[in-house]
Amino acid sequence: MALIAPAAKRSLVSATRSTLQQPSTTSLTASAKLTLPRETLRQSFRRGYADGGPQVILSPTPKPKKRFRVLRFLWRATYISILGGLVYGSYGIYLNRHPGEQAEPDPTKKTLVVLGTGWGSVSLLKKLDTENYNVVVISPRNYFLFTPLLPSCTTGTIEHRSIMEPIRNFLRHKKAAVKYYEAEATKIDYEKRIVYINDESEIKGATTTNEVKFDMLVVGVGAENATFGIPGVREHGCFLKEVSDAQRIRKRIMDCCETATFKDQSPEEIKRLLHMVVVGGGPTGVEFAGELQDFFENDLRKWIPEIANNFHVTLVEALPQVLPMFSKNLIDYTEQTFKEETIEIRTKTMVKNVTEKYIEAEYTDAAGVKQLDKIPYGLLVWATGNALRPVVKDLMSQIPAQKDSRRGLVVNEHLVVKGAENVWAIGDCAIANYAPTAQVASQEGAFLARLFNQMAKTDEIQEELSLLSEKQAVAANKELRDGIFGDIKELQKRLRRVKQMGPFEYSHQGSLAYIGSEKAVADISWFTGNLASGGQLTYLFWRSAYLSMCFSTRNRVLVIMDWMKSPDKGFPLVIFSRAQESGAPRAQLAIMKDPTPRVEVRDPSPTSSDEKGGFRGSEPELLTWTDEEERRIRRKLDWRIVPLVTLLYLLCFLDRANVGNARIQGMAKDLNLVGYRFNWALTVFYFTYTAVEIPSNAVLKYVGPKLWIPFLVLSFGIVSMCTAFVQSFNGLCVARAALGLAEGGVMPGIAFFLSSFYRRGELLFRVGIFVSAASMAGAFGGLFATGLARIPRWGTDSTPIHTWRNIFFFEGLITIAVAIAAPFLMQTKPEECKFLTPREQLIAAERLAREHRAKAHEVVKWKHVKMAVFNVNNVVCAFGFFFVNVTVQSFSLFLPSILADLGWTATRAQLYSVPPYIVACLISISVAFVSDRTKMRGIYLATFPLLCVIGFTILRVSNNENLKYMAVFFSAAGAFPGGPGFLSWGLNNAAGPAVRAVSGGYIVAIGSFGAIVATWTYLLSDAPRYPIGHTINLVAQVIVACLATFGMFYIMRENKLRAAGKRDHRIEGMREEEQDELGYLHPEFRYIQ
Repeated sequence: MALIAPAAKRSLVSATRSTLQQPSTTSLTASAKLTLPRETLRQSFRRGYADGGPQVILSPTPKPKKRFRVLRFLWRATYISILGGLVYGSYGIYLNRHPGEQAEPDPTKKTLVVLGTGWGSVSLLKKLDTENYNVVVISPRNYFLFTPLLPSCTTGTIEHRSIMEPIRNFLRHKKAAVKYYEAEATKIDYEKRIVYINDESEIKGATTTNEVKFDMLVVGVGAENATFGIPGVREHGCFLKEVSDAQRIRKRIMDCCETATFKDQSPEEIKRLLHMVVVGGGPTGVEFAGELQDFFENDLRKWIPEIANNFHVTLVEALPQVLPMFSKNLIDYTEQTFKEETIEIRTKTMVKNVTEKYIEAEYTDAAGVKQLDKIPYGLLVWATGNALRPVVKDLMSQIPAQKDSRRGLVVNEHLVVKGAENVWAIGDCAIANYAPTAQVASQEGAFLARLFNQMAKTDEIQEELSLLSEKQAVAANKELRDGIFGDIKELQKRLRRVKQMGPFEYSHQGSLAYIGSEKAVADISWFTGNLASGGQLTYLFWRSAYLSMCFSTRNRVLVIMDWMKSPDKGFPLVIFSRAQESGAPRAQLAIMKDPTPRVEVRDPSPTSSDEKGGFRGSEPELLTWTDEEERRIRRKLDWRIVPLVTLLYLLCFLDRANVGNARIQGMAKDLNLVGYRFNWALTVFYFTYTAVEIPSNAVLKYVGPKLWIPFLVLSFGIVSMCTAFVQSFNGLCVARAALGLAEGGVMPGIAFFLSSFYRRGELLFRVGIFVSAASMAGAFGGLFATGLARIPRWGTDSTPIHTWRNIFFFEGLITIAVAIAAPFLMQTKPEECKFLTPREQLIAAERLAREHRAKAHEVVKWKHVKMAVFNVNNVVCAFGFFFVNVTVQSFSLFLPSILADLGWTATRAQLYSVPPYIVACLISISVAFVSDRTKMRGIYLATFPLLCVIGFTILRVSNNENLKYMAVFFSAAGAFPGGPGFLSWGLNNAAGPAVRAVSGGYIVAIGSFGAIVATWTYLLSDAPRYPIGHTINLVAQVIVACLATFGMFYIMRENKLRAAGKRDHRIEGMREEEQDELGYLHPEFRYIQ
């Protein structure tokens, strides 16, 4: 028994006890001998030894703990959120574009007239239930202006349209129709309840004056700029309340800088012209001073270096300190920051007189003595004081209770004008014991909206009570009277609750101000006290706070876009803006038939000044450039643009095709990809990929490639990384569909992006380089897959990351890192490339404008879609791309499998897939280079498919392993040059940015259907010879050669007809603008063969 395991002993004892305890039919005496059955002992011993001995593997394995639930949940939440966001965004866009029917005005309801479209009025209209009243809005400004960001408009940081929201845009979405009149309220007749209006617009009709009756009136006209009776302010100063003021300041800044650089200008006059004076130490004045100094440091100093030592900003304030509503430590911080920025602050200084060149100001010196000083200036911005508008003064004169008021309409706790009935006042024109700020006006408007909505409910309940009282009086019996009485009591309770609305109480949320150098100060209300902060983190808070306060999602998106591109704003932006505002053309272009490298354009650089602020000089000089200058520009573009887009497309193709590498590294086994499952997973990708190509390019044309292309790269990088966590075939399909949504717009987007920088004859070589990234991705994909698959297993027991999962995870991670950096490296358009000089920027833009005969920034319209789709050359290119894509995509997806089926190991197949891709890459770039040099496309597209025909013929008939591997090189060399060739050919022959944008998406979209065919060319049932797949690709390349040949002969014929003048009838009777819109249909346009 010494050799028996302890567990066996316990089992034996237990069995013995159970045997002893069993009832017996035989009576045993105390002296009887106890015997146990031999079989019972043997079984007990074996069971105990099995339980306690070394064979522990027979015991049940504990269920592994589920880990990485958070990652799986995040992955599911991500794609569900993306789909939900797309649906919600689409629905929101649909609702915005298709407003519902509105109820017409009801004569039985009261007429509510709202004067003004400022903060208070718009806040009121936004929350008012217009079904309760006949609402009429009167204002000379048909938009709402987000005034806190107006100082940023003066220097181009934010465009004016970004902070403007059309009034009709949101009034059209109210439940009941709202009348809007673009007019100035000239007089309010309180006794007659009439508002007299006058049309102040430049274009007037037969009727320019009228009157509007009201039952209820809300005065929200704001205030005008106060000059405090100081002579010369209105004549020589610039205010900062309206968009026109910001435009005037923006133009005046550039006028001063250019006049200061005029030939033989005296040093004293230069200092005067470059001295910018801001009067007013409130948030508006401080923010403008900070923005102006930033503009000088970031832009003017670089573009006009000769003014660097003379540009100076001075802030004048009558009070002892600036920003008086802020805490003392923030005031000190602001003054210290201004000192570091070389902005001079002159406090305790009162302006007494303003002349054309000088400000006469009175200040108190250190001894307390008042002194008079003359301050020379080039620009004077008056950002202080509010004054009553004439219509408000007139109304106050009609109300006796307002006779002692000097600052505005005095209102009670419910914002009712004292001494008046059914007249309310909000905003800067009202006196409610609060500072005249946008924050106060907005809360007052919201309060009035709630008040009016409650008043409408009160009237409705009182009408119901009257009807119930009448019914109770004629009730037939006591039971009916009691029931009606119960309803009356319930309505009376509701009426009391409605009438319990309290007076207006202002809730101060805090104060914010930008002080320059990407710093801001904030004095925020925090529980019972204030939280004061300043610096760059506060600057981020300032931006987020103003962003959340913007009126609509449209405004928020536009402001974000302006902020993201603000590092690229600068001198050219202001120059062109100035030209546009003055009515001068940006560039008057001489179109010539012969596309020679030497081009003549009108140079919009200002050289002298006139009163109206137009271009200086009577006639702009002609600018010419040489071949060497153009080559230098092209080299700069090649080094800054082409490598980046090539890297982005390499990552795109790498994340798409790595599924083929993952398949032979164990994915097929782990996800049970039997039968046609793998082919279905590939097909799902191309469904979504194809669906988004044209819409993506339309969005790119609106948003801009600098933001849109990196966003797409970031999206497919995230999807690729999350694919490492899929656990089933269904999860793989969802991941591939999401990948298609993200990648669909990348190739046409990059092609269009390149066509915005290069001429038609230069494009193919660049497109060839970036599309060759597909073959480079195949090469890198095999190497990466080999290395990443060898990374040791990591992760958790429930979600281990190993072999094929490493491929998706780490390649997706690399893509995300590149996508984050891409927006800072990409350019927007030639005239904004910071690595080009101003002259080179102009040349780069004009050489394209001349060649494409179209506006550089035209918006995509339906006619552009039709021109792209029905272009014969585009049809040839689209279907040529289709059949090329059948071969290229099947090659990329199945090459590892084809090589593995030759009997090679997975590692050997991965490594041997690299050389064919390298050869394909070199051939693609070489063909593109030669094609650009010879200015021909079709001949190469018709010739190289013959190499593919040879290669796939060998693959189809041969059984020799080495011969088949040689055929792979022929197939790769013949197929890969076709993609960039057809895409460039289509873009070259589609004139106009809008048509080119659609053409790129159209060609790639049609071509992507070839990728869907490719996913079904090589089936598992055909392995290892794949006769059907090789035959399909062979036939596809024969069709490619035929299409290219047809395209060549069509273009040759069309160019001959145009040269003979047989297409000149297209421009007969057309204006020059209409002729330019013809694009490739213009008789002078020549197709590239």
